[in-house]
Amino acid sequence: MTEALALDKKRVGLYPQAQLLVVDDDPKLLASLSPLLENKGFHVDTVQDGRSACRQTQARDYDLILLDMVMPGMSGLQVLSWLGKAGFDVPVVVISGTSAFNTVRRALRKGAFDYITKPYCIERLVATIGEALEKQKRERARAALQLYSRSSDDFYRRAIDTLPDITFALDRHGRFVFLNRKIEELLGYSRDELIGKNFRCLIEDAEIAGTLATSQGFGMTAYPVTQELPLKSRSNTSRHLEVTVLPITGEPLWSPVQLVCGGEVQVFGIARDITERKKAETAAEYRASHDSLTGLPNRTLFTDRLNLGITHARRNNQKLAVMFLDLNRFKAVNDNYGHGVGDQLLRDVTERLKACLREGDTLSRFGGDEFTLLLPAVTTTEDARTIGAKLVRALREPFAIDEHDTAISIGISIGVALFPDAGETADQLVERADVAMYNVKRRGDDDYEFFV
Repeated sequence: MTEALALDKKRVGLYPQAQLLVVDDDPKLLASLSPLLENKGFHVDTVQDGRSACRQTQARDYDLILLDMVMPGMSGLQVLSWLGKAGFDVPVVVISGTSAFNTVRRALRKGAFDYITKPYCIERLVATIGEALEKQKRERARAALQLYSRSSDDFYRRAIDTLPDITFALDRHGRFVFLNRKIEELLGYSRDELIGKNFRCLIEDAEIAGTLATSQGFGMTAYPVTQELPLKSRSNTSRHLEVTVLPITGEPLWSPVQLVCGGEVQVFGIARDITERKKAETAAEYRASHDSLTGLPNRTLFTDRLNLGITHARRNNQKLAVMFLDLNRFKAVNDNYGHGVGDQLLRDVTERLKACLREGDTLSRFGGDEFTLLLPAVTTTEDARTIGAKLVRALREPFAIDEHDTAISIGISIGVALFPDAGETADQLVERADVAMYNVKRRGDDDYEFFV
């Protein structure tokens, strides 16, 4: 099992965030399969019938489709037929409860890459997906390579220039000996100014460029490699491209532009622009880890940073502090002025609290009018006292509400738990800071208190 998982990770790693479409009329299967595949690093969309699968395929590019055979309305076989007639070059892995040989044969004849029966083994499924994606990458690279090898003919040169991806060839020193015109559209450079230069001149990250400068960099690869790279454009903006390189085997090829080392080609490659996809992934990751109202880290991200802080503090024999913050009299604001004013007040409170913090501190919205605060590398208890007193003072000044021509006064109750004195795990520190906060709350004070 361990070896199988390692193989899966290796294969999936070649295709980070591959776009999958899962088609099945069983909502329970979709609900169980989607998170399993997302956990393996895929981005997953789901539909429950064949017609929706066709519409979704027209609306979005997918790297692979997982397709059920037996569905009401349009069957899996009919979807396969439609994909072939519509000219969609996307691998399909069939998943179905039927294992009839005739169905399998018809699916494979219509272009399915493989056939897996229910109940499926997730490791086997992921391995099959990796094999299908790898085959697709190689077929596309080899197709472009065939065009390139015949580029002395004007028709094929023009065909290469109309490809949607950057197509390039490198010599044995990693220098460009061929580029199609897509480089001008995506990065703003002309082909003439890049021919003869090392491909690393386009890589924005110096550390990545240094790694690829070694003998193990993909310029010297002996096997197909796919890697995401941030590349520099002429306008100084960064674009992310998924680069696949394919080594030349057999007799050497020669570039039609005979400028560098006689034009001998060492590797051939294609680069696909994935900038918008990376932006969407970054935005989705941010939404998953931050509070939508205040923009603060949410409870999940706070817990991750707290666990990391505990590990660092334990390793370096340091202290850290966790504070649990609860606004006083906030419910009255919502009752008297409405939730719109309450939301604005939470945003204003957030800005005041953040102004009190040091670089490296983490303020999080725990929920409602509750916040948590991580103070890493606290030298003494007095450091935490100083921050606690500063936070209490910051919220004593009333908040102006312009639309109501009034000022709202609230306060804050704060509980403090120190590591390792009050606890040695994230849950213990948060719970004990919460206990200390409720002690302050019961007194009715705007104050802070340590858990003892």
